[in-house]
Amino acid sequence: MSLRVVQIIPALDSGGAERTVLEITRAITDAGGKSLVISSGGRLEAQVKEAGGETVRLPVRLKNPYTMWRNIDRIARAAKAFNADILHARSRVPAWSALFAARRLGLPFITTYHGTYNAQNALKRFYNSVMVRGDMVIANSDFIAARIADEHAIDPQHIKTIYRGADESFFKAATITPDQNRQTARALGLDPDDTRPLLLLPGRLTRWKGQHIALEALSLLKKQGRSLRLLLPGDPQGRTQYGQHLQNMADTLGLHGSVILPGHISDMPAVYALADIVLVTSTRPEAFGRVAVEAQAAGCLAVSSALGGALETIVPEHTGFLVPPDDPKALARTIAHVLDMDNAQKYRIRQSAQKRAKHMFTHEVMCEKTLHAYHSLVKTG
Repeated sequence: MSLRVVQIIPALDSGGAERTVLEITRAITDAGGKSLVISSGGRLEAQVKEAGGETVRLPVRLKNPYTMWRNIDRIARAAKAFNADILHARSRVPAWSALFAARRLGLPFITTYHGTYNAQNALKRFYNSVMVRGDMVIANSDFIAARIADEHAIDPQHIKTIYRGADESFFKAATITPDQNRQTARALGLDPDDTRPLLLLPGRLTRWKGQHIALEALSLLKKQGRSLRLLLPGDPQGRTQYGQHLQNMADTLGLHGSVILPGHISDMPAVYALADIVLVTSTRPEAFGRVAVEAQAAGCLAVSSALGGALETIVPEHTGFLVPPDDPKALARTIAHVLDMDNAQKYRIRQSAQKRAKHMFTHEVMCEKTLHAYHSLVKTG
């Protein structure tokens, strides 16, 4: 049975949820179905179309109550014209509109809990509750599944854990040639002949991602006589102040020339291929932690904060390393420990990480399980 699926997301710029929309679109069309993505637009819109999907632009990122109410009718009309079988919302703001649109059309409604939503009061808990008001909620880790069940007091049977997956291109990162590596380095503003170890910390330039902690750790390692480089690719998404803070901080710590902020990078597998160590320095729990999984898929040495999804995706000292969050000294110690390991130890960890990622964290597995969830709802809806 081919499916016609409508996915609703605030925007199609960078981010794990956005990449998942693209991957699910490709899986739907490869299976003979049709995919429609409703968003306010973004750089991935063209890739959705290349994957065989259709797009509709609506103001679904706006939190204005009147706009959200108007979006009920807009989403319902778009879904009806598309002859949709199911609606899938991936964020709270559009989920409120999509929920009532699905009810109006009598269609199954599914959500994915992509984040660790805070709920300091009853109003915020009610706002978050839209993510569990449909026919099924997908959690992208057991950590998130447990959090959903606890916070919303719903039947765990209503929750389905589906790990996010790394694209197959990350598994091929280790096959990138030295010449290609040199080209990538030049494109990033790196000297291809610089032999200093390269630390890579991909992620949006926002404080909770902890880039400043990595800078502090780099400064500590410099005082120990270690000369390293730190690459911080990421979209500021309007947060130019934090990006400037990082640049100023690097200069203050005497790290000028050692810290590179290249902005958004599309070809991340090529960047992973350059890295000696990949860092995840988040100061609050990641719902899943895409970077840690992509790093392992690429056969890299991953060092992550011991929080959230990373506790499931990294096996300490076997497929990567975990450190206390918000602790530059512990991060510096672990980086030094990894750099000082012999080549045989590093090879063993890289191989174990990639093997486990292929077994558990591929986008093929994620897509297969998501399509199965769609079919189960359509059959019973």
